[in-house]
Amino acid sequence: MKTYSNGYHFGMVTEKDMAVYILDGWYMDGAGKRIDVRKYSRSLRSCVANLMLTEHEFCVDDAQFFGGFVTPDCDVTTTVREYSNRSYL
Repeated sequence: MKTYSNGYHFGMVTEKDMAVYILDGWYMDGAGKRIDVRKYSRSLRSCVANLMLTEHEFCVDDAQFFGGFVTPDCDVTTTVREYSNRSYL
């Protein structure tokens, strides 16, 4: 097993962008079908704007969303509903 003294160095580690926001969840469409969602962007606002562009019946009925940087671990359903009701995202 190689260790730092045996040749590993920090230049060998692939840098990852920690500024990627992940929005993960689901919503019910007008027909009662559950639609799963997973979006990646720079912020929650940007994820919601992208979701509004791609989904037609987004957040009309029951929904639950989790979001966060690196790991979607916070319940952001209320914020997503607020952003989706605004016309100036």
